[in-house]
Amino acid sequence: MNCKFTLCILKTQLGKTFQAIQRILMEIKHDDTVGQSIHLVFTMNTLLNNKQFSKRLDFIENKYGKGSVVIFASKYAGNYKHVKNNMELLGTCFSESTTPKVIIMCSNKRRYDDGVNFVNIINSDQKHIKRIYIYYDELQIGRAHV
Repeated sequence: MNCKFTLCILKTQLGKTFQAIQRILMEIKHDDTVGQSIHLVFTMNTLLNNKQFSKRLDFIENKYGKGSVVIFASKYAGNYKHVKNNMELLGTCFSESTTPKVIIMCSNKRRYDDGVNFVNIINSDQKHIKRIYIYYDELQIGRAHV
């Protein structure tokens, strides 16, 4: 049976992001044998965190080409491909050759909804994407009020 959920809990600065990136790389290496994967990464809800996480993915962009890493945000000024909405994101996934390896987005209600909608559409329409992975970097859990 395949594991559908993995949780990595470590103290601050002990390599959670590094482990997530290593997992992304491992799964991308399996694309030729198991089918194309796509990796959605939700970062802390700031554009700075988007930029910090994506900066660690330069080697993916260098190895797999321009558009391998996509930033899904309302605003972005950087080197990666930028999309502002689900229609633009889906457009990048039209064919195998243009489908990104990694999509970076902020953790907020709008992007969570966009992520769910994206996954639902990919599951029903895009046959070349066989595996979807979702990562929550710096997931913050709110306190319950008693």
